[in-house]
Amino acid sequence: MASNIPIYDQIAHQTRSTRFDKVLLALFVREREANRGDEKEYGKMIEEIEVRVEYRYAILLELEKFGSYQIMNEPLHRLKLAQQEDLDEIAFLT
Repeated sequence: MASNIPIYDQIAHQTRSTRFDKVLLALFVREREANRGDEKEYGKMIEEIEVRVEYRYAILLELEKFGSYQIMNEPLHRLKLAQQEDLDEIAFLT
């Protein structure tokens, strides 16, 4: 007999069991594994942003060594804004 919950029927068919506890366990295991995959992607995304911030910081240090020439003010300002946006994004994600 089919239930009113299609996902229950699908998992019951996959596990070859209609016992409610086994179906729930299979559902929770599947969701836990999916969340682990999401956490890995999330961590990877944060690492990429941190690398970008470090790279921009190194560029800023090199440019600041040259002094404060009028020509460099705009690129420095843009790099600082981009770096701040990345830091804000990291703060938002964590």
